[in-house]
Amino acid sequence: MSSDRHLKVVAGRGDEACNERIVLSLVHPRGRVDIPAGAIVRIEARDQCALPEQGTGALLVIRRPYVHVCVTQPIRDRICELTSRIVDEPMEIVVDGECVSRPIVREPLCSQESFSISAGDITEARVLAHRLRTGTKAGPRPI
Repeated sequence: MSSDRHLKVVAGRGDEACNERIVLSLVHPRGRVDIPAGAIVRIEARDQCALPEQGTGALLVIRRPYVHVCVTQPIRDRICELTSRIVDEPMEIVVDGECVSRPIVREPLCSQESFSISAGDITEARVLAHRLRTGTKAGPRPI
């Protein structure tokens, strides 16, 4: 019996960021994308979005709190590959082992530089954005 009972971390798939904190994961039974802190370009809490109004070209502003997450190209490629295989199926968005959202993938996320996580209100969006940035559950301090 070996006296060395310690586990070794073995880097896989050429990931340089294998020791980085995983900010969030997109999880489905047929695949998973772990997103390390170094792959995050920007995280913002937003309280509304503007969508082009069909036929008019005008922008329709909708009050919909969410967290906007921009990631690097290698992560976008992995998200595209996963979401292409799971259209019309649910996918979990996991933060610190907790499922924070379970959206249905309606189309592959291949052309966007970012994705969004819906929130109940702007305060919830700010707390989630803070949690993603810092890795702590404590919310941002009031201004």
